[in-house]
Amino acid sequence: MWGLSIALLVALVVRVLIRSWLRHEEPLSVSGASVGMNLGNTGGDLSQIDKIASTGVRWIRLEQDFPADVARADALELNVLMLLKSRRTFAEGDLTTDQHIAAIVAGMRKFPDVGVYEILNEPNNLWWDGVTAEEYAAICRGVRPHLSDGQRLAGPAVAGDLPRSLEYVSEVLRLAPGCLDIVTVHVYGDAADVAAYVEAIPGDLPVWLTETAYSPDQTEEEQRDQLEGALRAQQSSPRWEVTFPYHWSVDRRFPIKGTATEALLRRALL
Repeated sequence: MWGLSIALLVALVVRVLIRSWLRHEEPLSVSGASVGMNLGNTGGDLSQIDKIASTGVRWIRLEQDFPADVARADALELNVLMLLKSRRTFAEGDLTTDQHIAAIVAGMRKFPDVGVYEILNEPNNLWWDGVTAEEYAAICRGVRPHLSDGQRLAGPAVAGDLPRSLEYVSEVLRLAPGCLDIVTVHVYGDAADVAAYVEAIPGDLPVWLTETAYSPDQTEEEQRDQLEGALRAQQSSPRWEVTFPYHWSVDRRFPIKGTATEALLRRALL
């Protein structure tokens, strides 16, 4: 009787383990240099950057108006992706191409030691940094000569799904060949959507996913699983170099909830 019960228990455990093995891939293991974190700014709480660094990520995406945040990231040897915006408020209205260039170059001079600058945020969305692909290409050409040796230019940080934003990226690359060193995109979807988008971008420049958003309706476990799917897809895509989850701060509309995502990063990053 006991022997049969033990045998059934062992069989059940083996079945569960086999099903688990079939359902899950090998444990995720990725380089910290291939993962960043969106922060924007700390709001004065610099300990947020300390916590981000402790997860093992090696990149952080910051905005240009917060020098104390950049200084803390530098002190922790985090690589900074600096987002340079032309406008600070809606009240500033539309800017000319020359005004965009001047504002971006001013930001570069404010942080001359940053290695990678990302110019404008979601320019294909007219609600903020909105410019046409032609205007963006002109801005890019105007900014490029102001880079120092070793610095790289990233963009256009487009938002939206195929094909609208892909057309924008393609047009920028066609009109300003050699201007960008890194193509940056924001894709909100599952890993298959992101991988398909990356593969469809023309040329051979590296691609960084500088925003991948969570839905406020997701649980922290669902957020973790979405990020894990993206990181696994990234490993199979030679061009897809860095992924930046959006957004660390609890004050933003798409916060990373709880500790599940943090635990995944601590476990997976080398």
